[in-house]
Amino acid sequence: MIHHCIKCTKLRGNPVGQKIANLPQCRTEPEAPCTHTGVDVFGAFKVKDNRNKSKRYGLLFTCMASRAVHLEVLEDMTPDCYINSLHSFLAIRGPVSVLYSDNGTNFIRASNEFEKLAKELSGPRIKEYLSTKQCSFSFSTPTANYMGGT
Repeated sequence: MIHHCIKCTKLRGNPVGQKIANLPQCRTEPEAPCTHTGVDVFGAFKVKDNRNKSKRYGLLFTCMASRAVHLEVLEDMTPDCYINSLHSFLAIRGPVSVLYSDNGTNFIRASNEFEKLAKELSGPRIKEYLSTKQCSFSFSTPTANYMGGT
């Protein structure tokens, strides 16, 4: 009788632990700072330029291992503005092997432009430089914004 009673089963049952997935390998292995970096855009902040009002966006770079944060300001959401901010980040923080981001159109277009640029450039010195400094882009699943891990 007690075995089939729902109230008794709940009161006498053992607590169950939550199953948690392991952290990604890029977050657990010791590496140089910003080797694996997450990227995201936030905001639309209204800024006053003299008498004009304009929108500005924030670009957030997050190191996956040390959780260090680097902020850049985007004047608009075009891929060119993102590429300029990425160059600024790379000049300050050093080379990045993987950039993790969501499927924002500016991220995808910038990735395509980098691939096209690498194909168009020729010459042994340029190819050698790109092969040592090249970073890859990793995009999360389109409807799963929690996949970035940051």
